[in-house]
Amino acid sequence: MREGAHEVKELSPLFRQHPWLIDQSWKDVDFEKTFTALLKEQFPEDEERPEVDRRLDILAFRPSGYASVVELKHPKKTLTREDLDQVTHYVDWLRSRVKGTGTDSPKGVRGLLLVGSLGNKADVLTAMERLAASDIRVEIYADLKKRAEEYYGEAEQRLKEIAPEYVKRRNTRRKDG
Repeated sequence: MREGAHEVKELSPLFRQHPWLIDQSWKDVDFEKTFTALLKEQFPEDEERPEVDRRLDILAFRPSGYASVVELKHPKKTLTREDLDQVTHYVDWLRSRVKGTGTDSPKGVRGLLLVGSLGNKADVLTAMERLAASDIRVEIYADLKKRAEEYYGEAEQRLKEIAPEYVKRRNTRRKDG
């Protein structure tokens, strides 16, 4: 992320394999291929957009019975009003398509926009706060990284206490590798 990882080639596969990096409660969450395909079909890339905004990367997951739409922006991108409008459009569209009371129907649709930085434009920050009330959040990659380091740092500390030989072996492999 610090190097400006490509969201489609690098970040998307990482998050598909390890959704807990987005949200630590998503340990056993499945990548939702059907919803992802529906969104990408409904919202094809706009050739007139600048390249940095053109690469659509929409992922859908299904934690806790909810469908979660995750829109990835470039790690070096600053949040814009257009980004907020875009993720809102995706979430609203999916909300209108997946209503139901069946056992396979999601309870609702949530949104998450991942972006490099929030910037400081008042209208964008106000809109972001308003969307949070509609269950559409915005997070920056640095916060994901910090949460993962804190969470897994605690786990590693407990592991040091319980199995110091594991940590010693792992540290030896890091030095050799």
